[in-house]
Amino acid sequence: MSNIEYPKGLKGTIDILSQEKSYQSVCHRHYPDQPMPSVYIMEEIVDLIREIIFPGYFGNSPTVREVFSIT
Repeated sequence: MSNIEYPKGLKGTIDILSQEKSYQSVCHRHYPDQPMPSVYIMEEIVDLIREIIFPGYFGNSPTVREVFSIT
């Protein structure tokens, strides 16, 4: 690795986030004898979530003015 000088606050943040305990709640280990979801299934899930979060930008959802109302 190169010797890059980081600001003191950034170096501390990198050190904290690099510790295993900081990512245990978001990184899950695979259990033996349990199948992993297929790439196709994961793609379907991501596509559906995109359609829900960003209607009109992903998928074939029609966007009409009456659907979006500001109350």
